[in-house]
Amino acid sequence: MEKQVGKSDVFNKISLVNIQDKMRKYCINSFNRIYHLNYTLKAKEEGRNVDINVANMNEYKKFKREQEKYKKIQKELNSNTDELQNKSNEISDIIDNLKPTIINKNNFTISNENIDKIKKYIEQTK
Repeated sequence: MEKQVGKSDVFNKISLVNIQDKMRKYCINSFNRIYHLNYTLKAKEEGRNVDINVANMNEYKKFKREQEKYKKIQKELNSNTDELQNKSNEISDIIDNLKPTIINKNNFTISNENIDKIKKYIEQTK
């Protein structure tokens, strides 16, 4: 090769902006042609790209760790809530199926097993 072209001579800030503009136009035109639509892209914004410095990355990592911890806690709480809801339904069924006593219709009989279930439910809700 008699001449060599340096990448910094071809790809400078101005040429890259021009290439990006052409790609934006080409992509939206291709999209509209393929899908028979008439969409447009949002206008380019100046200065919307922000570099994150290392100090901010440490805070970000700390935030992500805390977020994961809270997601785990939330998952456990949701699980406990679901379990309590199921037990509440079970207790409601027990109460609905109580049978009146023969002597007094205002009194009801309950099995020891159901009493234990209700006690466990009360303890769990505390």
